[in-house]
Amino acid sequence: MIRGTSSDVLPISRAVTGTRLGALCSRDHRVQLEWWARTASGEGRSPGASWMSREQRQRIDALVDADDRSTRLLAHAVASSMVNRVHSGMDPSNAVIDHAPDGRPMTRCGLEVSLSHSRTVVAVGVGKRGVRIGVDVEDIERADEAAHVAGMIAHPREEALLGTCPKARLKLWVAKEAAVKIGFTSLDEAHLLDLSALLEPGKAGCDRRIDWWRVIVGRMHVAVWNDQYCIGALARVDR
Repeated sequence: MIRGTSSDVLPISRAVTGTRLGALCSRDHRVQLEWWARTASGEGRSPGASWMSREQRQRIDALVDADDRSTRLLAHAVASSMVNRVHSGMDPSNAVIDHAPDGRPMTRCGLEVSLSHSRTVVAVGVGKRGVRIGVDVEDIERADEAAHVAGMIAHPREEALLGTCPKARLKLWVAKEAAVKIGFTSLDEAHLLDLSALLEPGKAGCDRRIDWWRVIVGRMHVAVWNDQYCIGALARVDR
């Protein structure tokens, strides 16, 4: 189900602002997804807030590009806010998003979380225990750049449907990136994963400005959305 869009100031820090572009909630309410656009640039220095670990602040502050710092800060702010809402009334410090040794984001409270960001848009998925999720998002403006990359990871059935449409190739790219994040495939074997159903005519639903598609492959569920700003995907496997 797709809910409407809205503008918002993140409740955990008024220094972090963005426009919430859309949200998705699974039918069983075990997975939530939000995607936001960064609305302000600047130094992008992370505040000394309880919802960020010192290591993560240092990692963000070390980035050279100010816009990149601001976007990553927004991604972590959205993730911490979502985790805090799932555990209503929880101390925000327990919603800190950090990284496991293998690089996957993790929470102190045990919820599954996945973050992705492009130049101006961030996407965050939060799942309850027993659900593994992966999220990927890219700006619509990157569709041309992704066209040649998608060709390297396309299954033969997908290649037959891709044509020359850059958006179709970007849709395929984010879907496979999300699948890689949950360990359902790898980049080396992504061409063996057939997600051609995402490229066939029609779509699973729409909500005015947002189109979205769904496909099930084995135990994996993939939802892909497309609005005027970005194309993104959420992959899910129940353990």
